[in-house]
Amino acid sequence: MSGGHVRQRSPGSYELRYRAAGRTITATLRGTRRDAERELRRLLTEVDKGGRGPAKGTVGEWFTRWLKIAESELSPMTVKNYRAAVEKHLRPLFGNDRLDRLTPVRIQEEMGRLTGLAASTRRLMHNILNASLSRAVELQVLDRNPCTPLRRRLPKVEQAEKAVLDPAQCAALVDAVRGTPMHAPVVLALGLGARVGEVAALRWSAISDDGVVQIAEAIREISARDKRRGATKTSRSRRVKLPAYGASELRAWRREQAEQFLRLGARPTSDTAVCTDLVGRALSPTQISDGFRRVKRRLGLPISYHGLRHTSASLALAAGATVKEVAERLGHSRPSMTLDIYSHVVQGVADDAADRLDAVMLRARSSKAGSNQPQQSGQGVQT
Repeated sequence: MSGGHVRQRSPGSYELRYRAAGRTITATLRGTRRDAERELRRLLTEVDKGGRGPAKGTVGEWFTRWLKIAESELSPMTVKNYRAAVEKHLRPLFGNDRLDRLTPVRIQEEMGRLTGLAASTRRLMHNILNASLSRAVELQVLDRNPCTPLRRRLPKVEQAEKAVLDPAQCAALVDAVRGTPMHAPVVLALGLGARVGEVAALRWSAISDDGVVQIAEAIREISARDKRRGATKTSRSRRVKLPAYGASELRAWRREQAEQFLRLGARPTSDTAVCTDLVGRALSPTQISDGFRRVKRRLGLPISYHGLRHTSASLALAAGATVKEVAERLGHSRPSMTLDIYSHVVQGVADDAADRLDAVMLRARSSKAGSNQPQQSGQGVQT
C-alpha cells in the first residue's frame, strides 16, 4: 500500500496527506484520530486499485458516491447543503450523463438553463459540481475535470446593499417583542451582530454582569431531530460587549425567564439557555428564525432575522466604529470581508469624514482670526 500520514490541525480536525497520480493530495476530516487513520487507509486502497470507480457509470452514480465520501471529510451542515444542491439542481441536469463523457460544452449549456436562479446560486452550483469532479480526478476516477476550463466564465455576483433597520425601527422592534420568547433573540442579534446558531447556543454562563458575551459555540440544525452544538463558523471564539441598552434589556428578560421557570416549578441555572420558549425549552435556530418571521410580518419589516446582524454592523459603522472593530464583533475571519459586505456604509462614513474635517478647519480659522484682533482697552501694552 502507498504511504501517507495524518496530521492534527485543531481539536477534532485532521489533515490527511498521500500521493496519487504523481501528486500530493490533502484532505480534511472532522472526527477522531482513529477516524482519520481509517479514512486514510481507505483512500490509499483506492489509489492502489488505480482509482477505479464508476468512470463508465453516470454522473448521478458518482454524485451518490462523492456525497458518501464527503460525509467523512466535511461538516454535517456542508454535506446537507451539498446534498440539497445535488438533488434539486445538479442531478436533474447531469445525473444521466456518462461520467467519462461529460464535457465543458455540456456543462456550460446546462448551466445556462439555470437563468431563473440568482447569479450567486448559479455560481454555487458550479462550485459544487467542480468540487465533486475534482474529487473524482484526485481518486483517479477521471483523467480531467471538465469544469476547469469554465472557471473564468462564472456568473458575476454583484454585492447587493443589505436591507437594514434604522435606529427608530430597532427601538420599536425591541418594544414589540418585549415580554415574548423573541425578546432575547432580537436583543442579542441587534446588540452583538451574532449569527442565529450562535444566539441559540448562548447560555447565561457566557454573559458577564457587565454585559460582555463570550461567543464560543453555535448550534447547527441538520434536521428537526439532529441539532449539534459545536464551534462557531470560523472555529474561533470572541468576546463582544453588549451596548448598555442591550445589557439592560437582557437583565429584564432574565428576571422574566426566572419567573416563568418558577411557575413551572423549576429554577434556571448558569447553564440554562438564554433563549427559551414559554415552557423553558431552548429555542433552536429554526424556531428563532420562524419566530422572527412572524414578528416581521406583523410589523411590516423588510428584513429576516439575519438582517438584524447586518443592522447591528451597519449602525456600528455609521456611529464611527472601525471596520476592524466591526469585523471582530461579527466574527469575520478578515476585515476585508466586512469591507466587501458593508462598503456602502463605509462610503457614507467616509463622506461624513469630509464634513468633520471641514468643521475642524473652520474652528482653526475662527481661532486664528480671534488671535489677530486688537486687544481691548485697559489691556494695553505697558511702557
